[in-house]
Amino acid sequence: MFFQASVGVDIQERAIVVAYLKASFKGAKLAAHAVYPIEGGLSSQETIDTLGRVIKEFFGRNKISSAALFLGIPREAAILRYVDLPLVVKENLRDSVRYELEKYVPFAPGEVYFDYQVISEDKDSEKLKLLLLAVKQEFINPYVISLEKASGARLSSIEVSSTAMANFFAMLSGSHEPDPYVLIYVREGGIEIDVLRSGFLAHSRAIDEAQWGADFHEQVSQSLKMLKESLGDPEVPLKTVMCNMGRDGALMTYLKEDEAFDIRLFDLSATDVPSTVIIPAYGLALKGIQEVPTDVNLLPEEMRKKRSKAGYYAMVGLAGVVLLLALGWIGGSIFNTQSYIKQLDNELDRLKVEVTNLEQITAECARIEKRIDFLDRLRKDRLTVLDVIKELSERIPKSAWLLRFAYSDKGSKIEIEGWADSASELIPLLEDSPLLKEVGFLSSITRSPAGKERFRIGLKLSR
Repeated sequence: MFFQASVGVDIQERAIVVAYLKASFKGAKLAAHAVYPIEGGLSSQETIDTLGRVIKEFFGRNKISSAALFLGIPREAAILRYVDLPLVVKENLRDSVRYELEKYVPFAPGEVYFDYQVISEDKDSEKLKLLLLAVKQEFINPYVISLEKASGARLSSIEVSSTAMANFFAMLSGSHEPDPYVLIYVREGGIEIDVLRSGFLAHSRAIDEAQWGADFHEQVSQSLKMLKESLGDPEVPLKTVMCNMGRDGALMTYLKEDEAFDIRLFDLSATDVPSTVIIPAYGLALKGIQEVPTDVNLLPEEMRKKRSKAGYYAMVGLAGVVLLLALGWIGGSIFNTQSYIKQLDNELDRLKVEVTNLEQITAECARIEKRIDFLDRLRKDRLTVLDVIKELSERIPKSAWLLRFAYSDKGSKIEIEGWADSASELIPLLEDSPLLKEVGFLSSITRSPAGKERFRIGLKLSR
């Protein structure tokens, strides 16, 4: 992607942050950036109108004409889930996800834009694990229409700030950090908690400070402790990197007092980013410069700006020159290579016999390992119904209650039904449990005249 340029725009509570990146032989380079403060309490349309003026002003001031534009929406505006599907649906995966969408999102498929990314394939269990993102169309459409009308800019991608930050930190780590670690990014009015594993976004949650009030710091601490239980050795302090702490230094002080956490402040000195406020916008723009590990786009393909091919044609020309040089070098070395290949063929013939014996030994080892795994599973204790009820009672808020609890020992399936102030908030709370998995809505949410939401949720035991 040499000679490419891209602009990332991150929408925050009290500011719109813009980062302009250019590609070079050394990687992405921050060419310009800006932070535009906005008033609190603006309506959605006022925010969109302000965004159009900001982008037009930024493009004009920096003489930008053809850069790709990437928009980041707040984490809480989208539903982010991790989903397991059968491996057989891989050939028609998008249609399969659309068909199953109502199980994971409390809206009809025609009301949302969604995208997904395959995280892993397990051929033994014949399962696909996906990162699924969905957002209501009525939230996205005004941005697309108003931006093109106000500034003449057409979007290339829309994603949440969490995926953008994951890509930023993946770029910094190079080969990626093998151990999972937690990233806390403080925003106006709340925080984002993300888990990064090998450069990929493995978990994401937003916590609203206004919702918890004086208990906000304690709620953050409890959320981190639940992650600690599910990520690794509970005796080892959880590696936690904190960003943008100028907004809430008290939170960092509070968490440092707990020995369960290994708190570190992110050091910007190794980057060309002048402030942690720029990080999400920088991560958004990276998608137009290089390949990124977390690659999702909530904007439907027919609404996206087509990628400029100028850089592509330049690369084709350079590739042609390199190819001609390579052919000349190859032609000059063919004679010497032929004799060397003949020697290798003789050695390969000798090794084939040894490889055949090794394959037989490897197959026998694999058979024994599967047998051991089977016997180990037979020894594991099963959870009791009382364990499940205790876990649900601790995770479901006091403002919600259950009308029905059904448990099936076959397949360890559980179904719960009840009322809550916000049914969609139950899903991440239950997903954070190390005992539960495959949490999803079994039917659409209905609302009572009193404002309560009736839900019906299905889940399974993780062991």
